[in-house]
Amino acid sequence: MLTQQTRRTEAVAAVTTPSDVLGFVELVRGTYHDVTVDLDAPGTETGEWWIDVSADGFRTTLLWTMDHGFGVFTSEPGYGDRPDECYRNHERLFRRFSQLVESHTRDTGIHPLHLRDVRALVGTQQAVVADRMRVNQAAVSKLESRRDMKLSTVTSYVEALGGRVELRAVFDDFAVNMALPEEAESA
Repeated sequence: MLTQQTRRTEAVAAVTTPSDVLGFVELVRGTYHDVTVDLDAPGTETGEWWIDVSADGFRTTLLWTMDHGFGVFTSEPGYGDRPDECYRNHERLFRRFSQLVESHTRDTGIHPLHLRDVRALVGTQQAVVADRMRVNQAAVSKLESRRDMKLSTVTSYVEALGGRVELRAVFDDFAVNMALPEEAESA
């Protein structure tokens, strides 16, 4: 089931649904049986698309913008909230959505990603990560199972996957991005 609710003023013409939004909707509808997708289109081509999607009992809200791609809210969004996770393309978003549906089916909870989940999302094998980190595969396997590790180790692992680590501190009344130790020393 796909519905589209479009906010329009008399001066604004119909907005074309972006190909990334359509691509994600097609993947979800082609994979899951019990699917509902509600699109809330912006008033302009460069505005925000809000997407409520449910599949197999799992429900989430997505935000799509031309500049940032998809934002995923893993809890009910409130006014001023920002997405918990961001994805630039619909294929990677769909992989993560599938992980969330599977997690919900198993234990009805949404949890932050573990290292092995991030690796699976990127689509990289342990042996490749090990080679890029200049360690053996057993060391990567052990790393992915640890409960406590150095920030520098996490940074090396994420860089081996082609990403970067950002550090954020969240308090009751504010949240800030923090410099990683290497960045702080050179500043």
